[in-house]
Amino acid sequence: QLIPYVGLLGVLLLGLKGRSSLPDLAAAAVGGIVGLALLAGLFRANGVLQEFRHTLFFIRGAQRTLSGRIFDSLHAPFNESSSVILLAALGLATFANRRTKLGFMGIVGILIGLIVPCVLGFSGKYVRYYAWMAYVPMAMVIVAMIERTDPRSIATKMVCGLALLACLVGFPARTAVTLLEWNLRDPEPVNRLVAETLRPGDWVYSEFEAYYPAKFIAEQLFLPPYLGIMAVPGRERVPAAMTLFERDRINVLITKPGRRELTLSEFSGRWEEVGHYVADPSRQVGLLKRVRFWGKPYDLTVHRRVGLGTLGIGAKESEERLAK
Repeated sequence: QLIPYVGLLGVLLLGLKGRSSLPDLAAAAVGGIVGLALLAGLFRANGVLQEFRHTLFFIRGAQRTLSGRIFDSLHAPFNESSSVILLAALGLATFANRRTKLGFMGIVGILIGLIVPCVLGFSGKYVRYYAWMAYVPMAMVIVAMIERTDPRSIATKMVCGLALLACLVGFPARTAVTLLEWNLRDPEPVNRLVAETLRPGDWVYSEFEAYYPAKFIAEQLFLPPYLGIMAVPGRERVPAAMTLFERDRINVLITKPGRRELTLSEFSGRWEEVGHYVADPSRQVGLLKRVRFWGKPYDLTVHRRVGLGTLGIGAKESEERLAK
């Protein structure tokens, strides 16, 4: 995502400053090339360069149809509420200063707020946590415009009000919901569930919610994308990178509703439930019992394999194969 983003800002900077911006653009380009080369070298040294390239293939949207890309592109500028309000503030400030140089500055901010999400949404993905790519430049522009306008004018006061609203519906609102749902989203019960059911030497397939505690205990840990399971509407399945040997060697599954049956069907052998934790919805506070803001609460089940997999590989033989 950073490559097209920096490219877009580079084109914009070149259009605004002309040839005087070339040294800055050259420095950014050289830094990016060196960084990519070092990253590729790190992946190659660890033998995962091909896996990384395979991952990029479906993350960047290669599996999507043209209509899906266009829909994602048009929807991208509006997937984060603070950015939408900031766009409205820029539109008002630009209209109020349309006959001055500030109007051109506002147009630049609006273009960043629209073009950056659209291009990134079309070329790959533009989820809520990428909104900073548009929000930060727009915020810089709106602050510069407010600083240069008459603070007594009605337009400036309205723009300031929208800018303040953009701040309030972002981090403060998310923080308030987090505090109200603190008990519902406490990860400590998940940590205990994993600690009580996993053993050193386990090979574990896990949903993302249990990644951190499982990583400390498991000998090997695998996540859904490695099995070809994606949490992206319209792209739930992609080609799996997991080998038959790895499927057979995994002896613990940490699953959640909605994908539990699908996950179990991917692995051979018999499985027994050894642990389960679901957050108590009654601990949700007030109006939040009716409104789900930031996703679903924890609901995880741990299954342990009973006996051997289809290859009949025992623990000792599996270790020998892995060593080879």
